[in-house]
Amino acid sequence: MAQSEHSTLNDVATRSEERASRLLKDLDAAKRVLEEKNAALEEVKGQLGNEELHAPVDGVVLSRNGAVGEQVSLENKDFIQIATQLSQLEVVIDPEPPVLKVLRPGQPALVIAADQAGDGLMGEVKEVNNHQAVIAFNNPNPSLKPGMTAQVRIKTK
Repeated sequence: MAQSEHSTLNDVATRSEERASRLLKDLDAAKRVLEEKNAALEEVKGQLGNEELHAPVDGVVLSRNGAVGEQVSLENKDFIQIATQLSQLEVVIDPEPPVLKVLRPGQPALVIAADQAGDGLMGEVKEVNNHQAVIAFNNPNPSLKPGMTAQVRIKTK
């Protein structure tokens, strides 16, 4: 009876060792798969890092020069244009030559933005060059953004 019990326990021990050996092989295989998946994940993270774009300033994106999926290099300096100080805007006007001659920096101007209700915004002539004049004004309205159309009225007499 002791011999039979010894034989049975010996068989149980052998099967347990075989099972433990199989489990260790399965564990090693699972570890290899995990390492491969982690390596693939790191590669994807590296690729994703190349595709992330972090703005150097806070502001509103005005334009993006490039198509989706197109590669961008460091040489592309104006890939994205960002407006940073929306509270201080300028309007560039192209007045007729006789009007341009009477414009001087510091003259008051009224800026009336398209699609904006109200009486307009007060500004002043910032600079006058050969063909254009720049009108600077303070913008209290966050819906008024660069690129919008505006009319400018300047009293010349």
